[in-house]
Amino acid sequence: MSADSNEDLHRLFATPVQLLHRVITDEACDALVQMLRSRTSVGNERSSSLFHTALMEPGQDAGIDALARQLLPFIQEFGALLLGEMRPWSIKEMWGNVMQQGGHQSIHNHANCMLSGIVYLTSTVDSTQTVFVKSMGGQDYKLSNENQRTKPTAFNSQRWRAPQASPGDALLFPSYLLHEVPLNQGAERMTVAFNAIPDRIDAWGYGLSFGA
Repeated sequence: MSADSNEDLHRLFATPVQLLHRVITDEACDALVQMLRSRTSVGNERSSSLFHTALMEPGQDAGIDALARQLLPFIQEFGALLLGEMRPWSIKEMWGNVMQQGGHQSIHNHANCMLSGIVYLTSTVDSTQTVFVKSMGGQDYKLSNENQRTKPTAFNSQRWRAPQASPGDALLFPSYLLHEVPLNQGAERMTVAFNAIPDRIDAWGYGLSFGA
């Protein structure tokens, strides 16, 4: 194989995942942290050290409203990657998460939306970075070659750990992607998650409109 053989290597049907740096300021992070401490009253069914707020809609909290305004331009640009055109998008819902040491978030995805995201309010360590998991089934081979010699790549990996995020960073991804947070072995992890939808999709005149 020649040294330049990778020139014709194509990454077919790529899935976008984007880490945005410093979407909000340290001051905004601190204010949201204080808000979450007073509102995280919903316990997670599978982890006794993970708590959530109720779903938050526009008008319920000034900090959440400001965060939504900051996110929308990035959501629209990311949505253009998914849909192939710029369209109006809206945030369907937002909620806070507080994960104490020993907590974890089980593998899941998000229904009834097209784009999801996470805003990090505290620092992450290896054990609290979001991990994406390849969906079971699909059209790929039902054979596996996983051993100590295997070198994971974009073509054979079963799991992908998102880059380390800092307070104020946001992670955007298609809502169907399975993801989880492993056992937290570090400090308290606080985030705001959200789901977003476009106003409409159109397949050659067969359209669907969405409303939050």
